Amino acid sequence: YMQLTGYNILPPKWAFSYWAGNSAVYFQNANGGDYINELQNMMDGYTKIGTPIQTMFVEGVIYKDTMVHSLLKKTDTKVIAWHDSAYNLWSNTLTDAFPGLSKAETPIVKRLYNKELIYDPATYIDFTDERSAILIDYMYSKYLQYGTKGAMIDFADAIGIDTIFSNGKTGDEMHNLYAYYYQKAFKELYEKYHGDDYILFGRAGYPGSQSLMTKFLGDCDTSMWGLNKALTAGLNLSSSGFSIWGSDMGGLGRGGQPNEDTYRRWVQWSAFNPLFRSHGSTTRVPWDYSESATKEFQKYYWLRENLVDAIYSGAIEGTKTSYLMAKPLNLAFPEQSNLAKSEGIYMFCDDILVAPVTEEYGISKTFTLPNDNWTNFWTGQNVKGETEITVRASEGTIPIYLKAGSVIPVQVSNDLILGDNMEEIENKIKLYEPGKGIAF
Repeated sequence: YMQLTGYNILPPKWAFSYWAGNSAVYFQNANGGDYINELQNMMDGYTKIGTPIQTMFVEGVIYKDTMVHSLLKKTDTKVIAWHDSAYNLWSNTLTDAFPGLSKAETPIVKRLYNKELIYDPATYIDFTDERSAILIDYMYSKYLQYGTKGAMIDFADAIGIDTIFSNGKTGDEMHNLYAYYYQKAFKELYEKYHGDDYILFGRAGYPGSQSLMTKFLGDCDTSMWGLNKALTAGLNLSSSGFSIWGSDMGGLGRGGQPNEDTYRRWVQWSAFNPLFRSHGSTTRVPWDYSESATKEFQKYYWLRENLVDAIYSGAIEGTKTSYLMAKPLNLAFPEQSNLAKSEGIYMFCDDILVAPVTEEYGISKTFTLPNDNWTNFWTGQNVKGETEITVRASEGTIPIYLKAGSVIPVQVSNDLILGDNMEEIENKIKLYEPGKGIAF
């Protein structure tokens, strides 16, 4: 299938470290709408707890502000923006981009029957029209030259049936295919200005779009129910050939502020997503929860950094083969029929079995280990597979098991403790064999 439709795209290595960020709603409301000071407070807070930020997602329009770029460039923090495939019918953007043409003559999706330009789902850019490249370059090139290094490529899922495209297809025919054209156009735009040093992540998908950009898991509720839905969505994406995805850590907004238990469990799980990113309409910084939540965030932030070489290696493999960074057990062990009904358990980068806690205030996890020998990541205990186990999962831990024979490249601090701060360490690479050499 992937030989036919394309292998997964490879983002730059920095994209596999933690991303900070919030939604447009958050930046509109936080600090009285003073998003510059709010960004400064976030950056200062992360620095204070020893978790420096390489990437900041600023949903909405604030990426258009040069002050945002000036602030984040001080720490070499990449700005990730938000883009949509619609346009503002009431602005002059269309005619400014194409002087001498009426709006109806520009590369926009046209109505099939009612020819009047009215504000409805027909207000989409027509990416089957080659001139659409000129339009989005006109709309966004300035911000890419400011330094925008990526974006959420949102929506593309409301194409009206009563529409016609430049290629002669109707909205009904283009409903799913539109996402491919849309994402391809933005991939080409970012490549024009940044080569391969950028990351895009989309909501919609189509066969082959795994070769265009990564994915996010939609606008999930800020609850354990939302975490469950995000986990299901991620593993379903994997099963469909999409290797690189990430959730909104803590959920987006429906349900209000996630409680501390949900937040902490989502941090744990997100550290073992292909992309580790924060997002939401309310605060997602750990110090707004508790000292315990902050210490736990620090641990998983640095554990992610310990593993980033292994994670990036998995991403590279996915550009050449059908390798999946997060593989459901039924795909990882197809010969073991007893795993067919395992839900929410997966192999991360081939060697790490991850069993997220998705029950509110849960303190244990029951699941079946595949037939092999396994080592409990936290305790070093060796366990024989092909049996159902119940493992303790205190609020600070996510059940993780390492497959026998695994050799995993890690970066570690001088004291060889996984999850320890590595700010003063440069390029110290060790090999981790389960049960040997490195402590937590």
